[in-house]
Amino acid sequence: MILMSCFFSHRALSIGGASTSSSSTSSPEHQRRGPSGTKVPALHPALKHSNSIRKDPSCHRNQRSMSLGGSAHETLLSSIQQSHQLPTQTIELSRGENGDHVILLVENTRFIVNPTVLMAKHDTMLGRMFAVRGRASAGEGSDLVRPNERNEYEVADGLSANCFQAILDFYHHGYIRVPPTVSVAELREACDYLMIPFNDRTIKCQDLRGLLHELSNEGARSQFTTFLEDIILPQLVVSAEHGDRECHIVVLLDEDVV
Repeated sequence: MILMSCFFSHRALSIGGASTSSSSTSSPEHQRRGPSGTKVPALHPALKHSNSIRKDPSCHRNQRSMSLGGSAHETLLSSIQQSHQLPTQTIELSRGENGDHVILLVENTRFIVNPTVLMAKHDTMLGRMFAVRGRASAGEGSDLVRPNERNEYEVADGLSANCFQAILDFYHHGYIRVPPTVSVAELREACDYLMIPFNDRTIKCQDLRGLLHELSNEGARSQFTTFLEDIILPQLVVSAEHGDRECHIVVLLDEDVV
């Protein structure tokens, strides 16, 4: 044990001596010998700084100015975003007698609409939205609906311009004529989002199969809601009142036999 500790101490001293003398050139006569008589080469410095390579400081300044979060980077992103968001098409549908109108922006398309036409359908989302705007203009409430810097109202995010143009037919004509470029399923989701009734009186389309499919889904949801409230929920309540933690309910059709 004493011999081993001495060996490690001697090896540590030899390495330490080599590392401290790294500034001098290593030669065979300056190399140290280990305990067995073997030559131990001196350690070379791990990092070496050279003044021969000079970097242009202007390159670093340019990199810092275009780094993430920098002013130049933010300006570039803002210009790119604005170039993609500029409206490419304007569709005028209606104006008020005094020229009153609002601009609805959907998918880079500007729709010019008379706000009175929208507020006439007060049960829809757009009707309520601009009714609040009208009351705020009269000083009867706070203005929760605000346009962007170009006086445009960004509504119906995620809808296509063709689908939204078909939706606006409901406000002007009382029904929606589905264009060939819009599927009935897409129009159905838009009607649910904008709180517009979806039935055979408000939807006119050539895809009768798609229309009946959506109406069938609506009928199935309505029927299941009735079953849930009138039949299933009372049984769940009775089971819970008896202290049961689980309740197994099997729904059978008329032709099923137990």
